[in-house]
Amino acid sequence: MVMAGNTKLKVVPDAGDAPDPSDVSPLSKELVIGIVGFAGSGCSTAVKRLQLLLEVAGYDVEPVKLSTLIERQFAGSPITQLGTGVHLGPSRFARACDLQNLGDELRKAHGNHAVAALAVREIMKLRGEAVPGERKLAVILDSIKHSDEVKLLQNVYGQSFRLVATHCEPANRERRLIGAQMAVAKYRGVDREDVLRYMERDEKDVGKPHGQQ
Repeated sequence: MVMAGNTKLKVVPDAGDAPDPSDVSPLSKELVIGIVGFAGSGCSTAVKRLQLLLEVAGYDVEPVKLSTLIERQFAGSPITQLGTGVHLGPSRFARACDLQNLGDELRKAHGNHAVAALAVREIMKLRGEAVPGERKLAVILDSIKHSDEVKLLQNVYGQSFRLVATHCEPANRERRLIGAQMAVAKYRGVDREDVLRYMERDEKDVGKPHGQQ
């Protein structure tokens, strides 16, 4: 367990004492780490902390934001761009909702594992001409949103894949996301009820078979 402010990072499942790396993945030097957590739980902070730790351990680290892969897949689609000043919070919120919708579309068209399939293709690009597993490469996937994505990554990378969950109390997550126009909250200036509905959808979109889980 690693503490980062109000955010707790825990390897899933909890394996107790850290195993010897050669026992975890004796044939491959690569690591693929998936980050999962509710909106406002600190996934992006977890990515930065893990990147520092892995770089100290001698890894070449490549953070990959899965929402960027979704946006790239829908190049040309109308996606809200970030504003400035008082418009930053509302534009961030609108953009996050746009990407949620596109993620649902992608899963509906290609299966609930679709975003993970994009990640696999991106990892192949990052690896380049290197022999798989030969280089100390760590790819951190920020943020996984469906259990079928986890299953695909486990099937592809086996023991080289690790899932890391970020945990944060709901009240703290709300405080990070919701605030008045001049507050530091991520979605400052957005109606509180709209953000709460977004958070509920992010946790588990019970209304859609291809929504986030």
